[in-house]
This record gives sequence, structure tokens and C-alpha cells, in this order.
Amino acid sequence: MRKWKVGSISLGTLLVAAGVTLLASEIFGRDAAFNAVKWWPLVPIVLGAEVLLYSFLNKGEPVDFDFFSILVICFAGLFTLGLYGLWETGIIPAINQTISSQNFVLAAEPEKMQIDGTVAKIIIEGPACELTLRPVSEKAVTVFGSASVVADSRERAEELLSASDVVFDRSGEILRISFDTPRRHKSFGFYAEMTSYTLHVPENIDVEVINRGSLKIRLDKINSNWLIENSGHVDVIVKDSADVKVKAMVDSKYLLGGNTDWKVIGESEKDTFLQKSLFGEVIFGKGEHTVNVIGGKVTVNSVE
Repeated sequence: MRKWKVGSISLGTLLVAAGVTLLASEIFGRDAAFNAVKWWPLVPIVLGAEVLLYSFLNKGEPVDFDFFSILVICFAGLFTLGLYGLWETGIIPAINQTISSQNFVLAAEPEKMQIDGTVAKIIIEGPACELTLRPVSEKAVTVFGSASVVADSRERAEELLSASDVVFDRSGEILRISFDTPRRHKSFGFYAEMTSYTLHVPENIDVEVINRGSLKIRLDKINSNWLIENSGHVDVIVKDSADVKVKAMVDSKYLLGGNTDWKVIGESEKDTFLQKSLFGEVIFGKGEHTVNVIGGKVTVNSVE
């Protein structure tokens, strides 16, 4: 008669349980890793029960463990300790999140701040992503945003995007608008990162922008003066009926572009390496209001 090896029942139970867990996860859409960790304690329980049953059936005789039995018991014990250690330290949840993650492109909830008559200037510290500015007749600043979100579901993605990262800071006659660093969730692998912002600002309030990346300005109508400190690219789209003068100071005429004819109005020497700065302008209408861009690359395109 073949001798019963301690651990054979436990090993068979483990294989059956693993198959049932994976099958149930596929059918019901459950988390396989979570189910495996949740039900794994049954394995050492079954193994312990098997050892007790073996001892009982052999009427109290000492249990004789062969190499296979010792291997199964050591594997079950070490794997249990290792599994729960990896779970408690967050390694298994992190791996599971990475595997189950999806990419979503979502629109952030618009934010609005009403502007009273005491605000004389708006200073915008541009984000690292693309920024679009549009002057409007409404007496308010409205911020729209688009984000790339990595999460395991659309509900989780919307939750990650729910926190505001637009900062309004009012000091006397000046309103400062800035943007926090990209949103990141505490759990490894899930995050929401803003890809673009669009700001509607009152057309009759002066605006100053510190631009570090890509800036688009859409001018249908403007009744104020703007100053852009530019270290990236500024693309100005102007309606033919607008009454505005776009001025730029750049390092070379090749940094002036668009479908309009730039007029070079002068040059000056810079303090560093004696480089010359070139001044150009494009005038729409009478040019009563000014958009002044300093540095970087500037393109101006007119539309009907």
C-alpha cells in the first residue's frame, strides 16, 4: 500500500483553490490578487489539519515527514509570511494597481472667481502645461482644464481629479493666479496630471503673464494692456476687427512668425554676450491697446 505523504492533500487543495479563485475573478470581475491574499490563510489551516489527521489515523504514532512533506510545509509557511509582508508594505497593491490601470482624458470642474471694480491687474504664473488665455466681457475669471488620468476605473479617475490646484491670491488691487504641482495620488501607480488650462479673463483689466511653456492668446476684443514675460512660445490669434498692437522683443527675426507681416522697429544690445535684441510689432485697427511679449518665440495669426 502506498504511504500517505503529508502535504499532498494541502497541495491539491491549493491548486483547486487557485483555479477556483482565478475563474471566479474572471467571471465576476473581482480582484484576483485581493482574493488570493484574503483566502490564502486557509492553506496553512488545511495543512495543519492534515498533519493532525495523519497523526490521528496512525493512532498516535510519531509523524514521519519525508522530503516532500517538509518542502510543502516550509513553502506554505515562508510563502504566507512573505505574502503578508509584501501586502502590508504596499508592494502587492502597487503591482496590482499598475496592472489594472487605465488611461483617461477628463475635463476638470471649471472654477470661477468674480471680479469687482477694485481689481486693477491680474498676474498669472503660467503652469508647466499648455495655457490658453481669452479676454471676455464677463466680470469674472473662469478656469477650465483638461487632464490625463491613470486609474483603475473612471470613478477613481474622477476622484483623483476632484481636488483643486488653481490658487487665487488677492492682494490690494492685484489678483494673482498660480497653479500647484500636478496632482498625484498617494497610491503608487495612480495619478492625475493636467495637460492644458484655458482662462477667461475680463477684457478691461490689465494682465501680466509669466510663461514657461506654451501660451496661446485668443483676442476677439481687448480693452486693456498685457505684458508677457516669455521663456517658451507665445501664439497670438487676433480677430481682424480687434483694436490691438502686438509688440515683441526677441533675439532674432526668425523668432517672429505667423501669417501677419511683422514690422521691425528697432534693435538694442543686451548686457549678456553683447547680443542684440530685435523689436517688432503688428498693428490691428488703431492699436490703442498693447500686448507686449518679452523673450522666447512669438507668432501672430489673424482670423476673420
